[in-house]
Order: sequence, then structure tokens, then C-alpha cells
Amino acid sequence: MSDLRLSKKDAARVQRLLALPKPCLLCGTSPTTVQGIFQPTQPELWGGTPEKVRLLGYALCAACFALPAEARAMAVEGRIMARLVGDRN
Repeated sequence: MSDLRLSKKDAARVQRLLALPKPCLLCGTSPTTVQGIFQPTQPELWGGTPEKVRLLGYALCAACFALPAEARAMAVEGRIMARLVGDRN
């Protein structure tokens, strides 16, 4: 992950995002135990603009977090992309 130097405003946004209760991204259950932020390497493919950082927040329950790391990462990225395409972003 690149060195993120967030402005105070952006850092506050990230903190608010992480404080919001969310259902598990993969299975939809609550409560969740893990929150994460996905930073795509090519933000334009994820609805962002080139040369700018795009951060996408999500939450996982304990069962989904227990998946093998590679499978979990692929599932998270796939679900985020499906939601972005569904939102026509």
C-alpha cells in the first residue's frame, strides 16, 4: 500500500466511515468483527479518477474473515466491483 497522507478532512471521513455499523460485505450478517479499507491500484477501474487515491470501506463477520487470505481478498474485491457496477459508477 502506498504512503497515504490524508488531509484532516479526509482522515475524519475515514474515521466516520469506520465508525458506521455495517453488515458483512460477503454474507450480510451482523455484527461484524473486522473493518477494512480497500485501495485499488487503478482507481479509474473502480469509479475513481486516475492519479487520485480511491478508498473503499467494508466490514466482515468472523466467519468470512476466517476464509483463506487470497480467497477472502478475491471475494471482497469481486463484491465491491459488483456493487459499483450495479450502482453504475
